[in-house]
Parts: sequence; structure tokens; C-alpha cells
Amino acid sequence: MQYPNLLLTLGLSCLLFPPFLLKMLSASLEPYPAIILPAGAHQVDLDSTQVNFSRISLWGKQLPDNSWTRIDSEKFLEPIPHEYLTHIVNNSFGLKTSKKEADNALKKKFITILNNKITADEIEDTKQWLRNQLTQLNCDSSELMVTEEKIAFDVSTGKIVSLKIINEKLFKLD
Repeated sequence: MQYPNLLLTLGLSCLLFPPFLLKMLSASLEPYPAIILPAGAHQVDLDSTQVNFSRISLWGKQLPDNSWTRIDSEKFLEPIPHEYLTHIVNNSFGLKTSKKEADNALKKKFITILNNKITADEIEDTKQWLRNQLTQLNCDSSELMVTEEKIAFDVSTGKIVSLKIINEKLFKLD
């Protein structure tokens, strides 16, 4: 036989093509368990000369001059896995209740349940933990700033072409 794997390849194609076709028609039609792996939470836009992406940065006031400096988020979150940073920041570290209006009754009820679960003691414990983390990194423990940035990175030179701050949150920890 000239092509020993041809039959196996055709069989595999017949098995995988229908889910692929369903996924292309609508993401909601993709069968479970997913055969096509998700593209990932952190997609990067790529063109021929530059890569565009966003990142979340943590900032602390460096002692003794109180200048803002970027904090290594992996060290800051330790022992929490770094992959949770986006979700933790989106929830304002659990320090603030959600200000966004829910668009239906189920979301409103869910947000109400979450907001009622966070007690004043838990908020104070979280603030204390954040203060300790900042102190370990030789930063002022009274404030933490979080920024979301859009970055354009030149592929040929390896340099950042542009950096734009999209969102900035300041957390007072006193």
C-alpha cells in the first residue's frame, strides 16, 4: 500500500470535520466535550510588523521617595496562581461591590448574593493581606494601583512602539 495512513487520516477527518463545521456556523453549536480547543483568554492580534496585546500591571509606591513603580504580579500574588490576576482585578480584589448594572433579573440576584457574602471583616482581612504583600516588596502599604494597558510591540526591533493606559484603579488600603 502506497499510503498506509490514508484510511486513518480520512476516518479522523470525517470524525472532526462535522464539529468544526458546527463551530464555524455558531460557537453555541460546538458539541460537548469540545473537540476544537478554545483560542485562549489572551489572544494576541498579529500583523506583519507588530504584535498588539493588553496587560494588567500592578503598581506600588516605592519607598522612600514614593514614586510609582511596577510590581512583579507573580511575587505580589504569591501563593495565588498568577493566572487568576485578571479575575481578581475584575472583582476589585473583593474590596468593592459591583457598580455595573445587571441586564437581567438573574444577574441582579447573583450580584446581590455575591455582595451580601462579603463582610466588613473579610474586606479588612483582604486589605491587611494586600498591605503585607506591598510591604514585602518594599512599597508603601497604603495604596495599590492597577492599570490595564494596550501595548504595540515591534516584531523586528523587539521594542515597545506604543503603550496606552486604558483603565486605572487606585485602591486605598488605610
